[in-house]
Amino acid sequence: MGILSLIKSPQTAIIKVLAIIGVVSLIAIGSYYYGYRTAHKECQNVITKYELDASKKSDELHTIQLHIVDKLVPEYITKIQKIEKVKKVNVYVAENYVPDHEYLSDGWLYVHNAAVEGTEAVTSSAANATPSSVTAGQALAVVTENYAICKENAQQLIGLQNYIKAYNAAVDKVNKNK
Repeated sequence: MGILSLIKSPQTAIIKVLAIIGVVSLIAIGSYYYGYRTAHKECQNVITKYELDASKKSDELHTIQLHIVDKLVPEYITKIQKIEKVKKVNVYVAENYVPDHEYLSDGWLYVHNAAVEGTEAVTSSAANATPSSVTAGQALAVVTENYAICKENAQQLIGLQNYIKAYNAAVDKVNKNK
């Protein structure tokens, strides 16, 4: 007696088997769909949370960046203005007060220009003793001006390095505040 006694004909048996397969299929499809929808919602929640966190960190970094710039730019400008002022005074002194008794040789100018350009000087050109039209005071003024330009470049690099250090510290701080 059991399940087989309930089956009265082969058609009824096929209908019952198909019904059972249909019910099991519906349960499997429903379970899959429910799991998919639940996982999808959880993934969307994780993505939204990540996006909000990233946006918050970005806003925080932008605020810190503005504070860094507000601090470093005036320092840089003040230092550059001082270098410019000192340059003007020193060039004026070199041109007007340093005793100047002779013209530099063409060889001296050649080696100086080679050093400025970063090229190797040729000994035959460096040995040229012909007096040039440039006095020692004029050359000193140019050298003084060049040093001031180097100091400005150094300050620019120092300012950039300070900005990078401060910004990296800010990034580290923001990322530690998870």
